[in-house]
Amino acid sequence: MERRKLTKEDIDKVRNIEGFPIDKDEDIIALSDAPYYTSCPNPFIADFIKQNGKPYDEATVIPRLTIKAMMV
Repeated sequence: MERRKLTKEDIDKVRNIEGFPIDKDEDIIALSDAPYYTSCPNPFIADFIKQNGKPYDEATVIPRLTIKAMMV
C-alpha cells in the first residue's frame, strides 16, 4: 500500500465508530500517516487485509495449553 493523504471523506466513513477522537478533522489528518497509521479508526483496514491477509486455516492454529495440562 502506498502512502496517501487522509481526507475528510475518509474520516466521514469512520466517524460513527466508537472511539473516534473528539477533535478537528484537520488535526486528525495532521497526526495521521495514512494508510499505515491514522489517529482515528483506520478507514483503509479493509484494503490492507485484502492485500496482505490470508484466509483462516483451522489446521494451522496452535492449540492453547491450559495451566492444568502444563502441570502434568
